[in-house]
Amino acid sequence: MQNFSKIQTGFSFLDQKWGGVYPGGNYIIIGSKNSGKTLLALNIIEKFISMGLTVLFLSNQRKKSLEIQASSLFFNIHESLSNQNLLFFNTNEFLTSFENLNTLLEKDKPSIIFIDEIVANTFIDSIQKYLKLLEIIEQNNITLFSISSLPDNDEDKKILKEIIHNSTGIIQLQKSSDKRNYSGQLTIKPNIGHIEGEFETTYKVEPVKGFVTLADNENAILNMLSKVNSEYDYISRNQNFAYSNIYNYEEFKLLIESRKSFSVRTNNEITIIVYEIKNGFVETLELCKILQKSLKTGDKISFNNKTIYVLPEKNNSEEINNLLEKFDKNIAEAFKNIPIADDLIARKKISLTQNLNLI
Repeated sequence: MQNFSKIQTGFSFLDQKWGGVYPGGNYIIIGSKNSGKTLLALNIIEKFISMGLTVLFLSNQRKKSLEIQASSLFFNIHESLSNQNLLFFNTNEFLTSFENLNTLLEKDKPSIIFIDEIVANTFIDSIQKYLKLLEIIEQNNITLFSISSLPDNDEDKKILKEIIHNSTGIIQLQKSSDKRNYSGQLTIKPNIGHIEGEFETTYKVEPVKGFVTLADNENAILNMLSKVNSEYDYISRNQNFAYSNIYNYEEFKLLIESRKSFSVRTNNEITIIVYEIKNGFVETLELCKILQKSLKTGDKISFNNKTIYVLPEKNNSEEINNLLEKFDKNIAEAFKNIPIADDLIARKKISLTQNLNLI
């Protein structure tokens, strides 16, 4: 039986959820214009090159444009091109015949191929040609990443549909309405294999770090909290914070925007519980730890300065009231020796509406 040990991509969300990609697999990165598709590809390419893999990148972008985009991630693409770890060709100039591709595969033996804007390619202008391309790549056990914007005409839509149908997995980017940066919703969908299932997260692109998702920030906060634990003894060494509970505040705001859209589409009311610390006697992280004891896996918690936000997974009134009772009990227990504890912390419930904006 052939061994299909997965390859790590360096994109932590995909690696954590799927364990990487299959060698010889066929993946598509799809999204609207300026959603960050090429930046994600460059992020993954950098990881593959660091593993000693040879990558072929076919794109109609100018080489200088790619160098500039890569530099924003602190990826020295020029060095990789010089060392021939990365092979770059203009798609429309190179991919004019299958003979060209076969010759290069035999000569340079790349392990990975990225084809930027595959649907817009003038040579891959039919489903038959795409399937022939896929056959050649699969025969050489090469992992393929196709990149595509959302097409406008019907013929390109048919080709994209066929690409998706034949893909091992789909990485879909949906850009947010925020025009200031690359951010939005990211979904990984299995088609062949990857029985772990479909996953969705919020993402943004940061300098140096590249693609950052909620999971990345959860790890960072967990590390931060463990340091606080050792210095201030806020968190018991025998208690682990639930991995999915704690969110970086900026990412929490993105999550709130997503939930607002969901609330409008479904006409469901969503409630946020807010705790405000009135003075410096109570530390934010200390109160965060106290509240966290009552949370379930699907509940979310975040904080900013002296304010803590809790987004319950279940939003019916009974569940909210039960959670508030647990909060009250844990707070009362934690501050039982302080007679004026009620004056230290204020609590309120906020209904999530389109007009709500967290500071």
